[in-house]
Amino acid sequence: MNPVLIKPQPLAGVLMLPLPALPHLSSPHLLGNSILQIVAWDAMLQLQTASAWRILHPGMNFTQDDIDMNHLWYFHTSILVPESHDSFRFYVTDGQNTSPVESFYIFIKTVNKGDIVLFTKPVTLTEGDRVTLTTDVLMATDGTGKPEKLLYAISVPPVHGQIEYINYPGVPISRYSQLDVVAQKICYIHDNSHEASKDSFR
Repeated sequence: MNPVLIKPQPLAGVLMLPLPALPHLSSPHLLGNSILQIVAWDAMLQLQTASAWRILHPGMNFTQDDIDMNHLWYFHTSILVPESHDSFRFYVTDGQNTSPVESFYIFIKTVNKGDIVLFTKPVTLTEGDRVTLTTDVLMATDGTGKPEKLLYAISVPPVHGQIEYINYPGVPISRYSQLDVVAQKICYIHDNSHEASKDSFR
């Protein structure tokens, strides 16, 4: 059983789902695919691809990398019950070995939120270098004390660099959570260009 708590409907939540280990699976991040068996009842599972969001249906797959990169989303759609629960089932395979079927349980709870307050400070780095985005320079709060629920969406990316996960160098990202910032997983890396002395993103 893998429970996760999602904020009130009809909002969305990122799934943090550790995939079961497979015997003889040499690289779960590269080879392990989760095959969706039964879709959630009161929601959509969506996967972010390079071009668009895809709705996942039974028989479609996602990987641990999709989860690590926050590309797998649960969108709760029911507005009839203030607090409820949901689930979906999946198994993991590398093409040769297959795990038992797993159930992922989701509990939807109403959360009283306040206004979001955002604090930012400029950072300085040398050309071609990178800087970790910490809570000293980027901090958002809504008074709930749940940084994993506060999600940043980049609408205008940097011009002379990119935002990426430290553990996935070279891969630009368009969204991340305040918890990622708290855990020091997010960085800005400069592209070593000489055209400008400043850069920014929104």
